[in-house]
Amino acid sequence: MNRRFAIQVALVFLLALAVKFVYLHERLQLPDLLHPTMDSRFHDEWAIGLASGRWTPDLAKLQHEPYFRAPLYPYFAGLVYRVFGYDPAMLLRIQAIIGSMSVALVFLLTRQLFGTIVAWIAAALHVGYWPLTYHDAERLLEVIAIPLNIAVMVLLVSAACTRRVTVTLLAGICLGASAITRPTILVVAPLAVVWLWKRLTDRRQTHVGAFAIAACLVILPVTLRNAVIGKDFVLIASQGGVNFFIGNNAESDGLRAVVPGTPADWWGGYYATRRIAENAIGRPLRPSEVSRYWYRRAAAFLANEPKLALRLYVRKAALLLGNSEVSNERQLYFRRDASKTLSHLRVNFALLLAGAVVGAIGSVRSVRSDGESFSSRLDQWLPYLCGFVYAIAILAFFVSSRHRLPLAVFLIPGCAHGLSLVIQSASARNWRRLGAYGAPFLVVLALSLWNPLHVGELADARGHYSLGVDEFRNENYRAAIDELNASLREDDRYAPTWRMRGWARARLDSVDAAIEDLRRACALDSSQAESFFRLGVVLQMAGRHAEAEPLYLRCIRLEPNSVQALNNLADVYLRQDRVDEALPYLRRALAADSTFPNALYGLGYYHERKGNLTAAREAYARIPDFPPARARMAVLRDESYRGPPRAP
Repeated sequence: MNRRFAIQVALVFLLALAVKFVYLHERLQLPDLLHPTMDSRFHDEWAIGLASGRWTPDLAKLQHEPYFRAPLYPYFAGLVYRVFGYDPAMLLRIQAIIGSMSVALVFLLTRQLFGTIVAWIAAALHVGYWPLTYHDAERLLEVIAIPLNIAVMVLLVSAACTRRVTVTLLAGICLGASAITRPTILVVAPLAVVWLWKRLTDRRQTHVGAFAIAACLVILPVTLRNAVIGKDFVLIASQGGVNFFIGNNAESDGLRAVVPGTPADWWGGYYATRRIAENAIGRPLRPSEVSRYWYRRAAAFLANEPKLALRLYVRKAALLLGNSEVSNERQLYFRRDASKTLSHLRVNFALLLAGAVVGAIGSVRSVRSDGESFSSRLDQWLPYLCGFVYAIAILAFFVSSRHRLPLAVFLIPGCAHGLSLVIQSASARNWRRLGAYGAPFLVVLALSLWNPLHVGELADARGHYSLGVDEFRNENYRAAIDELNASLREDDRYAPTWRMRGWARARLDSVDAAIEDLRRACALDSSQAESFFRLGVVLQMAGRHAEAEPLYLRCIRLEPNSVQALNNLADVYLRQDRVDEALPYLRRALAADSTFPNALYGLGYYHERKGNLTAAREAYARIPDFPPARARMAVLRDESYRGPPRAP
């Protein structure tokens, strides 16, 4: 790398970093910084556990099983927390640096393929594509996977040019690292092997072997850990079957990442999918067996409902190739419109797709005009081929903006090439060639911009809802209600908004209003256990125990392992002097979580009521830091003890 080129790469990196840091300044002001949701929360809690050893009860159980999700990103975040303490802002700053490195790598790759001018266009496209900047500031794994994917292509092209096996080894290492970040990239591995074989003329076996062995050696420790600690054969992660079924069932819409009939929250969905599989098979299952169960159900749908499956795949293709960014965790368009930085980044997916199509047409025309074979331009075709294979992999599951990001990056070099051809044709006033490039560009652009599925139409409603949840978690209950009111003005048919507003009103002691909102949430969507649970809690807080009982029972029918619902139902029975009816639910709660303090306290109280003081002391002794238990222990040590109070 000469000095001038090094300066160009550094300049690209710094310009990208400036944009990402400006956006990051806005991002750090948002109320969800300390309260991530869904996958971001899972990654964050996993990283905290790795850094400090403080595991949530759910994650503590997973430490003895094969990885459910690929581990590299949580380990990266855990390392940051280990070095700097729990500092999400520092983590996101480091991610902004890594995201800027992605821009520099795209510049490097495009320069290898099409030259410096096109490389500058590619860098501008990468910086201008706002979902990339947005996701670089989230606790999601794309920030690691994307630079690794680009590095694989850069190193493959370099290996083909230099014939150096060490470069091929590095390409394999990057592919393996990307696979233990998001395993989907493994679909590119066979393509990379074939590409190397076709591209190289000597020492083919050595290069292909080095690439494959290096990738396998990176993945191998994860597989061994799953076998030794998890006692199960799982290559990287065990979530594949569930995700495949999500995208291949009769109720799938191609974008909603929830198994039909299971809770929409992360852990509720995890336990429900496992329970369904075990109930169907009739025995406890290993994670690999759970995954195979869901793969088989998805395969049965594809085999038995071919017409419905075809319609579903047409819909997923429209979502994949359409311009609309499908939200998965946060409402992307709401966040974009609220950000001064993102709202000025105007590159969209339709532009990337249309430009890449023109770039492909230009590559075909140049091959024909020069009388060359396609194999002579294999370097230029590498991003296209990777993008095509990766797109098929996305279609096999479900579509969202963040899952599509690697495809968008694969399109960037070809798009930059296509835009340069259009610009050159216009500058040279070569109208015939401009028409040959401009017509397909406009057709693809228009088709991609078309939004027949109405994606994003409720972005404002869902965006205000998310902000309301964030304000609630920060204990700003009035601000939360304001955001939730704004959400309801946009869409008053969304049950979670009513539920959250009811919960916020309960925190402000507006009990009657809270009950009204929670009843509305239950009526709008009777499949959400959380609505019934929270309504039960508010009624119980108001002393209306008889009304709370059927709500907890309904919640337990929907989520049989809901520890809090099981415990609260037992509490209702204890408060109504139905002591014997409480015991089975206390036992079920403790079977699900043997350390849950409220259930242990309830068990101690049950034994007090039954006169078994030794068992009561044992239960209380298991929760010495729980104030009510300490108080009961003190009472039990009093020689004048005359029995428990009538209610805990």
